[in-house]
Amino acid sequence: MAAAPFEPHFLTMAFTRRTFIKAGAIGASALVAAGAYETWRLRRCAAGDQGALSPAGRALFAAVLPAFLDGVVLPSAWTPALMATALDGVERTVAALSPAARAELHQLFCLLDQRAVRFALTGVWSEWRSVDVATAKRFLERWRFGRQAMLTSAYQGLHDICYGSWYANPSSWPMTGYPGPPNILGSAA
Repeated sequence: MAAAPFEPHFLTMAFTRRTFIKAGAIGASALVAAGAYETWRLRRCAAGDQGALSPAGRALFAAVLPAFLDGVVLPSAWTPALMATALDGVERTVAALSPAARAELHQLFCLLDQRAVRFALTGVWSEWRSVDVATAKRFLERWRFGRQAMLTSAYQGLHDICYGSWYANPSSWPMTGYPGPPNILGSAA
């Protein structure tokens, strides 16, 4: 005697018009709830812009700084203190941007803070704090050489902020071999 083939319960269930309407209503409700939640998250994220880096911005820069500065800073040199110093420099650089540029950058931070958008734009599903240098370099290179002008522009903005804030910090000069600006006034004795 042969065993009866396995049929899932939902396949044998009668699919009536009422069932179809209920399923549609539940699906639509779920989409509305998800949309409302994401709208609330974006508004909350956007409301945090006070000229400094938001937590989403700090997380993004903590992930991309080691990727941009790979070869300039040894991986073993990225201590929590060095990262905090570098992020403070980025924060000063972002605060010095025009309000319009700061708003665009903040929108990028808010978008990339959403898991689905982050995955669509970067291929990174995990949170920024768990992104390694190789993964960050891969998505940055895709942005750099991609066909979408928006992503190329985002790459250039992140690049300029990372390098500008790094090289503006006098504590980074010894790592690069830069002795500092020349003393043209001579030493005051």
